[in-house]
Parts: sequence; C-alpha cells; structure tokens
Amino acid sequence: MQDQHHIISYDNFTKQQLISHLIQLEENFQDFSSQSSQVEELLQQQLETYLNQLTEKDQIIRHMTEKLSNLDTLKIKVTNLETENDLLESTIRTLTVKLNSEVEMHNECIEKISFLENELEWFKSSSQQDNETILLNQKDQNYKNSKFKHYSSKDWKQQENIWIDKINSLQTQLDELKNSKSDLEEQISKLLHLINHDQHLYNKKNFQILLKTQKDLTSSLKKSESEKKLLKKNLILLQRKYAKVHFISNMVKLKKRGLVTAYKTPALDPLA
Repeated sequence: MQDQHHIISYDNFTKQQLISHLIQLEENFQDFSSQSSQVEELLQQQLETYLNQLTEKDQIIRHMTEKLSNLDTLKIKVTNLETENDLLESTIRTLTVKLNSEVEMHNECIEKISFLENELEWFKSSSQQDNETILLNQKDQNYKNSKFKHYSSKDWKQQENIWIDKINSLQTQLDELKNSKSDLEEQISKLLHLINHDQHLYNKKNFQILLKTQKDLTSSLKKSESEKKLLKKNLILLQRKYAKVHFISNMVKLKKRGLVTAYKTPALDPLA
C-alpha cells in the first residue's frame, strides 16, 4: 500500500519536483553511506584491537607454558637432588656405623697388643729367673722332678716366638684398621661436604617457592585461556556485526550508483 502511494506521488511530480526529490534522496544516501563508512571503520578498528589482544594473549600463554615447562624440569632436578641427598645421608650413616665398628676393633687390638706385650715381658722375666734357677740346680739329683722342668730355655724361646708372632699379627691388623679408618673418615668428609653444598643450593625452602610459583603460573595460564575464549567469542559477534554493516554499506553504494545513473539520463537532465 505504501509502495502504491509513492508511485502515485511520483506520477504527480513535475520534472523539477522529481529532480529535487532525487537530489534529496542522493543527499540522504550520501549521509547514510558516510555513516555506514564510519561504522565500518569503527568496527574494523575494534576488530584489529581484538585481534591484537588475542595475539598478546597467545604470546602470554606461550610464555607461561614455557615457564611451566621450565618449572617442571627444575622440580624434577630438585626431586632427584633430594633423592641423591637421602642416599648420601644413608651412605654416611652406614659408613659411620662401620667406622665406629672399626674404631672399636682398633681399640680392642691396642688392648690386646698391650696385654701381650705385658705378658711377653713377664715371660721374659720369668724365663730369665727360671733359667738361673735351673743352672743352680743342675747338679741336683732330683732335677727331673723339679717344677722347672718344663721351663727350659728352648721352651721359653718357642713360647716367646709364638707371642711375638701374635703381636706382629695384631700390629698388622691394627695398621690395616688405621688405614681403613682414615679412608672412611675421608669418604664421610667428602660426602658431608657434598651434602652441605647441595643443601645450600637446593633446600626445601627453595623447592616450596618453586611449587608456589608453578601454582601461580598455572592459575594465570587458566585465567589467560579463559580471557582468550571470551575475546574469541566477542570477536565472532563483532565479525558478524561487521559483515552485516558491510553488506548494508555495499547495498547503499549500489543504490547510490543506480540513483546517480538514473539522474544522469536525458529524461531527468534539467538542462535537456
């Protein structure tokens, strides 16, 4: 009904009225085209802004992912160091027990050597006294029944050699124990130095800091991913809006082009 009214109105227009009306329509189309171009430009700027924000978010996410990967590597290293530290501490405890045992054996050997030396001195002294007694009683007819019969010089010499061999054997054991003790003390010293060095570099406090940093980065990463999803959603809506405005702008341009063409026809030319 509205279209019929316009057709009737156009039929009643004079040439000058029709030209004026066409000029007015052209101005209106130009205004609308200018506005649509401004809207299109504004939407284009918004699109570029959203795209830049998405790019920045992607960079942040990649950076945080890299940091998380590095933190995981550090966490593994710290765990390995703690395991090695526990192993070293266990080794030190074992070596300490062994060292204490060696020290006890060392002390026992010293006591045995001291005892044997005293015994040897006693036997030497006793042997000398008995030999003198035997010499004084050699002419005695009852010598064979004497209580010193079994303490001849030869017997005492053999007994002395046996005790000397035992003392030498114990002295050898003592030297070996001393060497073993020195080696154990050196090993324990090295292990303690290594443990103190590792604990100074990677203690449990630093490990807790690493865990907290990892937790914070994970939280930030989740937040960035959530913001990225929201930006993508807004970008899709903006792209749809931009497509609609772009379509309207193109239609306006087409209508404007058709109107200008019609205006330039000889039938509507005011100078014709």
